[in-house]
Amino acid sequence: MVDLGLSLPDTPSIFQFDQLSIRNELDQCTISEFHHQSHPHEHIHMIEEERMDCIRANNFDEQVKQRILYSLQSSNEWDVEWALNYVVTISFERPEELRLDKTPLLLDLLLKWSNPYLEDGRNNNPNPILKVLHILRNFSFLEVNARILASDIRLKSMIEKSLTLSTSKNLDLGRHCIDVLENIAPFIQLNGPFDECIACLNNLLYTQERYLLIGTLRIFTQLCMTEGNQVCLISVSMATATRIAQWLVMNDEELVGTVLEYLYQYTRISADFRRQLLSAHSGADIGVLVSLLSIKSKYFSTKLLAADEASTLEGSTPSSMSPASHTTDMDTTHEPHGSVPCVPNLTAYQQLDEPYRCLGWLKDKFEVSNDNSILSLDDMYMLYEMRFGQEKALKMKDFYTVLKIAFPGTPNYMTGNGPVLEGTSVRGIQIKMSILEDGAEMLCQWTNCSQTFGDELLLQRHVIRDHVEEILECMWTDCADSMQEFKDRGEIATHLRSHFDEEQQQQHHHHHMDHSDIKGIALVAVRLLRQLSKDPESHDYFMPYEQELLALAKKRPKMAPHVRYIFSKF
Repeated sequence: MVDLGLSLPDTPSIFQFDQLSIRNELDQCTISEFHHQSHPHEHIHMIEEERMDCIRANNFDEQVKQRILYSLQSSNEWDVEWALNYVVTISFERPEELRLDKTPLLLDLLLKWSNPYLEDGRNNNPNPILKVLHILRNFSFLEVNARILASDIRLKSMIEKSLTLSTSKNLDLGRHCIDVLENIAPFIQLNGPFDECIACLNNLLYTQERYLLIGTLRIFTQLCMTEGNQVCLISVSMATATRIAQWLVMNDEELVGTVLEYLYQYTRISADFRRQLLSAHSGADIGVLVSLLSIKSKYFSTKLLAADEASTLEGSTPSSMSPASHTTDMDTTHEPHGSVPCVPNLTAYQQLDEPYRCLGWLKDKFEVSNDNSILSLDDMYMLYEMRFGQEKALKMKDFYTVLKIAFPGTPNYMTGNGPVLEGTSVRGIQIKMSILEDGAEMLCQWTNCSQTFGDELLLQRHVIRDHVEEILECMWTDCADSMQEFKDRGEIATHLRSHFDEEQQQQHHHHHMDHSDIKGIALVAVRLLRQLSKDPESHDYFMPYEQELLALAKKRPKMAPHVRYIFSKF
């Protein structure tokens, strides 16, 4: 019997996939313990009977590595496919086994197999280059690999060509390229203001694809954090500042937060950029930034403001400044199994934090099928990202891990009783028809309730009829801890409207003191305002919003030191 020595922590900020262990109990999904306590045994099987070579990530050794390198140099397409599939699996499972500094030939061979599609994509199968990009993305999470990839001219050229093709032919190409660039950006040294990488990324600022847009902004932000790159990036940042600032009014928390980080970084390094941002849209952007100070971020947490820098702010604590400060020591001894919950009830997965939300979604929208059913890993991730993209969705590498847990392969692949990961495809599962209803209903967020409704009116009626009659206390998920009680059903009904209307919610709390920490969007917005206030002409642009800033400082005491700093510059 498998040892149940580890358990899932109940706090998402301390989650690590290598700690995953799930028990098969009531109210928990049925998941193979075997799959959690060891590396998957079966992942990829060649179609030809004589080539049924099962890829075992935990049996990887020097002999297998040499076979991979030999196969990648073969003219036999089955040998190449076997090798690419194997490296895809290793790159997800154990990327340190194929470190590029110890296997330099591997990068040469991977780039070689991406060339045919890039040279004439119309007449070539995109699968090889998609597998290559999966591999490179997974490798780029290791710093030693990221440094090598960042300095390789051939890789940069391949990424740039792939991004150009992705806008018109294959969006998956662009997504993987963006992931690679995001990981290697801290180590890229630009060759000047006319570096082709800058032009390529600048074009992506006009894309309609959200994933590419957010990734591009993050890459530009990371590139600018390298001192040698800053002079190369100023001109393009000046040309696009006004366009980027327009996205501050989008109803997309992650996009707004990413834009704020971008603007903050460039105002730090350029007085000209700062002045242009101040004067853009006749100074209206200052009003937008001031309004963002009242935003309570649900998903976005800043990655740009380091804990040591943020902790120097007067009136702030390190715990309020950086998401890293909320994590706990991963190396501490795990609590005995059973002392913390393994997995919550996945029925109401929309209410759960990741990775449980992803786990519940996979179990709800997909099911085990026969071996003839094959789904693309990229397509499955795109469906997931479309559903939860604006709610802090997992990245592809973590999605892959949760997928293995939701649908563990069987040790004996010949029985066909479980799905099998074949490179970038999944054999043996199919989509349920319920996927058509994904995101179409509203979920009741009353504690211990998971009912869904077709519109907001039905949801409100349900809350008043089924919940309020039982107790005159609001048990909405973001309100339950307040322990606020109400005199009658009329008073609580008035209060409940605040949960359905963000504007009314802000008015409801207008006269209440807010002692919460400043974080997320509000944190980056106030730091950006501090930077803008340093401009000698900033007072003219801040003047229309002085009373609003003063009122905010009274309402949120932890915001007061920032407001005082801004006023001190006038």
